[in-house]
Amino acid sequence: MTKVLVVADSAVSQAGLESVLKGVPDFETVFGLPEPLDWIRLLEEDPADVILVEGIDAAIVPQLAELAAEESMPAIVVLARSTERQYLARMLALGVRGILPYSASAAEIVAALRAAAEGLTVFHSNFQRDLFDDRVWPKPAVEGERFEPLTPREQEVLGLLSQGYSNKAIAARLYLSEHTVKFHLGMIFEKLGASSRTEAVAIGLRQGLIML
Repeated sequence: MTKVLVVADSAVSQAGLESVLKGVPDFETVFGLPEPLDWIRLLEEDPADVILVEGIDAAIVPQLAELAAEESMPAIVVLARSTERQYLARMLALGVRGILPYSASAAEIVAALRAAAEGLTVFHSNFQRDLFDDRVWPKPAVEGERFEPLTPREQEVLGLLSQGYSNKAIAARLYLSEHTVKFHLGMIFEKLGASSRTEAVAIGLRQGLIML
């Protein structure tokens, strides 16, 4: 049984999502309020496997990421009203595990929730071109191009970065200070020629430094 916490910004949206999910036999669905602190309190009382978020403004994405990075927190799937390229890439880079368009079908929502609950990152095919456009993700390295090798610790940090962990969560996971994590990230960016967390993960994937 997969427990799903649904967070919608209106009663109408909540009712619509309830109608989508109530007939799924392997889902147990609960509903929360559109405030992160309320989610935390609810999840402490009644843990869930995945959170479905609808209608949340882009400004709340960093708060979503902090929640997603906590080891005890469930995966987060977002029904995105914004389709701007940088917004979509930022959500993935920060740790949101699923991104669907606001117009997603019931079958697509259910499939995404199941996949995210199993630890997969999910995005709708409508977003494929935008998410993997050259302006967001770097082009493959030209033949013969080499990056300075990462140390074993830097590879660990990069691997956790690719899973959406925040600096604080990486520090806790590896028993390091946040200052040390920031230092390692700086070295990773320098060695890979990356200017952002998203770009570092993309390069790491292309170079085989990260295994999904």
